[in-house]
Amino acid sequence: MLVVAGPEVPWRSLVHAADILLVTADGPIPTASILAAMAAGVPIVSTPNASLAAVLRHHQTALVAPSAQPRSICAQLEQFLTNPSLRSTLTQNAQAVIQADFGVPAMLESFAALYKIAPAPMLAI
Repeated sequence: MLVVAGPEVPWRSLVHAADILLVTADGPIPTASILAAMAAGVPIVSTPNASLAAVLRHHQTALVAPSAQPRSICAQLEQFLTNPSLRSTLTQNAQAVIQADFGVPAMLESFAALYKIAPAPMLAI
């Protein structure tokens, strides 16, 4: 089944049923849905996108195809469909990135760093 989901579709609820996520947007993308797919172990094929560059790395956490090149996008999709080892490796890498960068320990560390640099509160007299 192919689902074409635009911004109005709550496709985060569809992530666990997906075999592959294809992301071909040129503009800003809400990254929470992409992160949810990565955490769920859904392989991702994407075109280059500044919003996703930090997490979707070609042949590390996803397959990235040049924009406006349908044959290249199809070739990346075919790699996931025909190479279970690649699919497994990249989804495991993506899950590790999610855990390392967005898991509870990482969030606690980020909050602690903010408290260290925050100015002391001023007391009203």
